[in-house]
Amino acid sequence: MTELGILGQGPHLVVSPTGEVEVGSGPSTVVDWWVGADDRWHRPSGEAAVRQAAVAEGAVVETRMRVPGGDVVHRVAVVPSQGSAVGLVEVSNETPVPVAVALTLKVSAGSTHVVEDSVTLNGRPVLRAGRSVARAVAADTPEHLVATVEAGRALPPLEADLPFMAGHGAFIFPVPHSARLRVVVALDDRLDSLPAPDRLPGFEDVGRGWMAHLDAGVRIEVPDERLAEAVGAARRHLLVGSGCSVHGPFWQERTQRWAPAAAAVALSDWGHRDPALDLLIRATDAQHGVGRDRDVETAASLLW
Repeated sequence: MTELGILGQGPHLVVSPTGEVEVGSGPSTVVDWWVGADDRWHRPSGEAAVRQAAVAEGAVVETRMRVPGGDVVHRVAVVPSQGSAVGLVEVSNETPVPVAVALTLKVSAGSTHVVEDSVTLNGRPVLRAGRSVARAVAADTPEHLVATVEAGRALPPLEADLPFMAGHGAFIFPVPHSARLRVVVALDDRLDSLPAPDRLPGFEDVGRGWMAHLDAGVRIEVPDERLAEAVGAARRHLLVGSGCSVHGPFWQERTQRWAPAAAAVALSDWGHRDPALDLLIRATDAQHGVGRDRDVETAASLLW
């Protein structure tokens, strides 16, 4: 699992080894991608020919899936927008024939609605694509969603049973040869609207921005390229976490209670003093006032 975000902003997302995107804050939202090729629908989680790598200076996660005729490529990054952060997903068709791309959505309970290029949950934006949704379908279970899409029973949004209260939906777009589909994913449920995908920075801009952040700290050169990539990824991970709440999923899932304090020390050692200070202050504030129930291990790590 790879966590992506931007410096100084808490909203982030998590990318699975097959390109599934999970929003790390706000409403519980998972966005997956399927490809309808000449032979059948291909779902990355069930395919063997799926490869993933970090590109654009390691700030973008690229997942390639082989279908008849070539690759369909899924890229995802987090970019700044409206004083916060949003996810940017791009699916490119590198095959010589058109394909269909289904963006599937797993959401928490609520009313999901489609209006042209946008999907909302309880009136709040969840997705906004670079083109209108061609077909849509809702289902109560993932198995029902798969069966409905594979049977070709998805309908134009105006004809489908929308808005729907089910927890699963698929939104289908045609993607011609050499074309791409760009989609904005909401990471913060406080946003009233999402920008058009083409108004956001490109993936190359995201990579250059992260390089500027890393260059502001200590610079290190190692002879092994894979080791250098791992060091850069670790630093980006800590910098993303420096803007996240210590009570949020970034620091509460798959980590120890003392992790924010240790991360603050590491950031300071790497020369990122301001992010280190911000994280240490938030961790200290979270510990303050807990009284007799305060965690001694966390307090000791903060003192260290």
